[in-house]
Amino acid sequence: MASEQAKFYDRMFMEMRKLPPKTLEEQREEGAARPLPPETDRVKITEVVLGGVDGEILENTTEKAVSDRVILYIHGGGFTTGTARERRSITQYICDTYGYTVYANNYRLAPENCWPAPVEDCVAFYREMLKTWDASRIIIAGESAGGTLVFSLPFQCQREGLPLPRGIVSYSPCTNQAFSFPSVDDNAATDYMIGGLINSEYQYETVFGQKKPSQEYLRDPLISPFFGDFSEMPPVFLAASASESLYDDARILYARLKAEGHKTDCDWQKEVCHAYPIFPDIPEAQETIRKSMEFVDSLFA
Repeated sequence: MASEQAKFYDRMFMEMRKLPPKTLEEQREEGAARPLPPETDRVKITEVVLGGVDGEILENTTEKAVSDRVILYIHGGGFTTGTARERRSITQYICDTYGYTVYANNYRLAPENCWPAPVEDCVAFYREMLKTWDASRIIIAGESAGGTLVFSLPFQCQREGLPLPRGIVSYSPCTNQAFSFPSVDDNAATDYMIGGLINSEYQYETVFGQKKPSQEYLRDPLISPFFGDFSEMPPVFLAASASESLYDDARILYARLKAEGHKTDCDWQKEVCHAYPIFPDIPEAQETIRKSMEFVDSLFA
């Protein structure tokens, strides 16, 4: 049974769904105005610009600090909203609870900047991180659109000859934009956050600048990681809610990686909202984050 906190978020998104749709500008203003978690002297936050892309670094200032590895966290928001600052709930939680230094980047948003702008900015930020951190010490993590970009980044790095990160943590990603897996329709009624917007003409035009991209275009692993060759990719942790539209995007990719013998692990929660780990006050989110951090730690054991 879902926790009371999980039910609260579900009710909140369900009520929001009944309201008139908000413009993109209103959504961004609402996100920017959302309260941040209380600051703590256990976490130092520094604004940075790396590779021409702005973001922030969160560092644990206690004896719990982990000094030999780092996480790059990429925010979600359908490629149209969201910022590193707006993901403080999860980045600060990971830094404070697990001691990790967390880099969080912004990237250009659609529709003002269509694909591949997000990938270009993430790679530029990562490339600059490589001047400080060895790639084998970097974990990339993200949720929703960010959960897609954590795959896009290493696939693009592979094309550019850049070293790949040590591991990937992906929460509620969209891994197949060429066509919809069954849960996109099956869970449309229980996913109060994104419903049936996945792989719609509206999404295609907003993100890619065209209503009907070709299958060849959409099956590019940078866009649909499910179609990529993972033989040289880092280990992967996947998580999603069984009631969200993108459940199968994570579940089916996990099954494929497992069958191929790729190092991977997963966590499937029930009756929680899309991208639930970004709300660490939800017990199910805490459990998923814990499991993902245990997976990360195992890569350095």
